[in-house]
Amino acid sequence: MNSSYKLIAITASLSLLLTSCGTAPVSLYFISAQPKDGMQKIGCEEYLIPVEKSLKKTTLEETIKTLLTADPAQYGQGLSTASAFTDGYLEVDSTSEPESPTNSDPYRLYLKTVAGKGLSGACDTPRLKAQITETVGAYARRKQAPFQIVLNGLLKNWECLGDESGRCK
Repeated sequence: MNSSYKLIAITASLSLLLTSCGTAPVSLYFISAQPKDGMQKIGCEEYLIPVEKSLKKTTLEETIKTLLTADPAQYGQGLSTASAFTDGYLEVDSTSEPESPTNSDPYRLYLKTVAGKGLSGACDTPRLKAQITETVGAYARRKQAPFQIVLNGLLKNWECLGDESGRCK
């Protein structure tokens, strides 16, 4: 058996073991200033890096709350999150997890901004959007389902977050 098949078999076995122990892995996306092969580049010369975390309650809401409150130092040296997470700019309003997701009924994350809080600079918006979008996307892909992110009640608010062109309305 070649090494890539062994790695897949070990990963599948670990996922099965964790699930049977009452936990299941989720992918949380953090920021790294150090590029590595295959990492997605985001604004301000930074990169997204996925980190596996086992949660007892593997709902979309719990996954995002874990990301928003994570201490990146617990996941590896040189990792960080968007400042907006630690500043309390965003909160999970609710989530929607359909029993049988389809294109017409995707997983939905509803976020809301907190009054009096804001983003801290031009680099925070791409960090925030990338970390949340990739974490929600990884969750939905495990379920083989589409997803949507809604900010302050509207899909467009998430899509237009950070757009300074004036064309996104």
